[in-house]
Amino acid sequence: DVNAIFGVYALGLAPSLLLGGPASDRYGRLRVLVPSIVLAGAASLLFLVGSDAAGLLYAARFVQGLASGAAFSVGSAWLQDIIGADHAPAAARRASLALNIGFCLGPLTSGLLAGYGPDPLTLPFVVHAVLVALMLLVAGAIGGRAAWSGDHGGWRGASLRPRTGLDRPARRVFRRTLIPTAICVYAFPSVTITVLPLLIGHRDHIVVFL
Repeated sequence: DVNAIFGVYALGLAPSLLLGGPASDRYGRLRVLVPSIVLAGAASLLFLVGSDAAGLLYAARFVQGLASGAAFSVGSAWLQDIIGADHAPAAARRASLALNIGFCLGPLTSGLLAGYGPDPLTLPFVVHAVLVALMLLVAGAIGGRAAWSGDHGGWRGASLRPRTGLDRPARRVFRRTLIPTAICVYAFPSVTITVLPLLIGHRDHIVVFL
């Protein structure tokens, strides 16, 4: 089922987003980021061999979610390390810009490869696997000793439980406003991406939908 395969991604993404940052604080940015990059490549290989096996597609989407969540959170934290705490707002803006550029260029590129390439079920995943291998080389080249070491922000021996760093009144606002908004941000596009293509393929359903 397309909807279920799409939704499995969130099962991997949510815990990885929450735990990736704290884990990299304790153990080191690259010690968390490099395995995440490897998992991203493994997900593409699973897609490559699992086009006719639903179990492999579920596994690939789950692994993809794990890799994406860790890459998002650790990459943002690492960027702040590089820029410095004094320029934290600039680091947040650049991380957000990079994520949104990726969200735009990724589907566009894979769609073009699938639509106009010689093998739509193979080429996008092969290209992604090659890019993943290049990213491993880049991460190893630019990551100094500090990126492999832990205890970022005084986290030595601390719990891996995610912390918002907000006082009690701000946490209430966070729970009541930001969390529901974040769920909607992911839920609405997910429904659109998974349901509307199916409706387009069944015009009678579109009439009912309208």
